[in-house]
Amino acid sequence: MDRRELRFTASRKDKNLKIEHAITARHQELPLGLVLRLLKDGCVSASGREVAKHEIVSEGETYVVRIPEDVTLIRPNPDVPFDVIFEHADFLAIYKPAGVVSAPGRGHALDTLLNGIASRYGAEVERLGPNFDYGMVHRLDKDTSGLMVYARNPETHERFREMFASGRIERTYLALVHGVPQKRVGEIDVPLGEEVRGSRNVVVTSGPNAKPARTLYEVIAGDGTNALLKVTPMTGRWRQIREHLKIIGHPIAGDDDDSIRLMLHAWKLRWFDTALKKEFAFESEPPGEFDS
Repeated sequence: MDRRELRFTASRKDKNLKIEHAITARHQELPLGLVLRLLKDGCVSASGREVAKHEIVSEGETYVVRIPEDVTLIRPNPDVPFDVIFEHADFLAIYKPAGVVSAPGRGHALDTLLNGIASRYGAEVERLGPNFDYGMVHRLDKDTSGLMVYARNPETHERFREMFASGRIERTYLALVHGVPQKRVGEIDVPLGEEVRGSRNVVVTSGPNAKPARTLYEVIAGDGTNALLKVTPMTGRWRQIREHLKIIGHPIAGDDDDSIRLMLHAWKLRWFDTALKKEFAFESEPPGEFDS
């Protein structure tokens, strides 16, 4: 497949979605304005015909989005703050500060981590292209700080995606939550899924999109009002930690409260890389807000 050609087959979750929203839901690196331009220029097709903007997608239909060569999808921005804490020929271990969006999407075309990576590793980002998600193998929410890994070539991208999907990459977070769980060590086992409703993505706990989700936690410290938890997600559902802790009645401080940042920090990453025959382990100290 041409790396500048995207394909997807509409599913049940796309019901009543306009084509532009179905595309941006899958490819957040594509600004809505660009998608509308591509539709206007005849760059989106289905069954050999051009698809018009605002057209409602049909379940089971395969859509093809052609990205012209003169379109630069990820614009570099050297002002985006992030730190490369380890550089390997195959991957980068990165510290993302709170307040930085992981990848371009609605309202964030130039100020994301990926824009920052493109300013230092632009040739690699462009070479990987949209079919390898520009090297992004996972994401952190805007207000989550901490560790991420970035793939520098297609083979590593596919290897990391498989390791994340199979749970072979151990991820440990720190979360400051409201209240103190009665069990100092616990497990949350509630299905989670993602649905598109209108132009928004929402979390669901039942229905065809809900998949098994498990989260382990341990209370590190508590003062009766708040607790600091060590959290290990055993699966990788969208907003899993936030939703699971909310379900047990201990939401993360800052969740649904814009007055403070989300108090969630990606603390540790560890995995054994079978291709490199080596174990890697990284740790990032949480910001000072976690000490208060």
